[in-house]
Amino acid sequence: MAYPSILNPIYWAAMLIVLLLIWTTVNWLSVGLLLLYLLFIFIAYNPALRMEQSVFYVVLQLFFKVIILGYLSYYIQTRFLEWDFIGYVIPNIFILLSLVIYRQRGMFMEEDSRYQYFIELYYLPLISISYAVGTISIIILLLVQSVTFTTVFLYALPLLGLFVLLVLKKFRISMRMDNYLNLIILITIVLYAILVQYPA
Repeated sequence: MAYPSILNPIYWAAMLIVLLLIWTTVNWLSVGLLLLYLLFIFIAYNPALRMEQSVFYVVLQLFFKVIILGYLSYYIQTRFLEWDFIGYVIPNIFILLSLVIYRQRGMFMEEDSRYQYFIELYYLPLISISYAVGTISIIILLLVQSVTFTTVFLYALPLLGLFVLLVLKKFRISMRMDNYLNLIILITIVLYAILVQYPA
């Protein structure tokens, strides 16, 4: 489907309204961070720069989406920041990395590049390892938070089952992998947020 150009002014107006609301209710620094993120989006998808073909795309995606937006949303809700929060954000970096790698692989053009060749060759193990590291980090953090072992086991079991299906080639062929990966990541992060907020 062709992108309707009439939506452009509506998107710009919506962005400006949201930025003005954040400026008046939070502070100018938050607006500055969001403007930096907006600038990154324009640069990342500029056909002339082709940033999505490089490792910088992955690093900046994770930096803005996990750290900047994570801290910003936390600050908007609580009106303060604490250093302990960075420990809770680190697992999300690894979990989101699996999705960023998968999406970047779909953006590659026909080009000779060691980085592209490496991602093309090892994308499934990279996705699996990054998701596993993120999930293990969450389990360790939950155990440190004095969440009971039974609760942590019940948290990890369905995630393991969902991810094992993703590794099976026959199952991957029969469904849209990006939608399934999005679903796994959403379930992982939502359950993680609930258990951090309300440890059992």
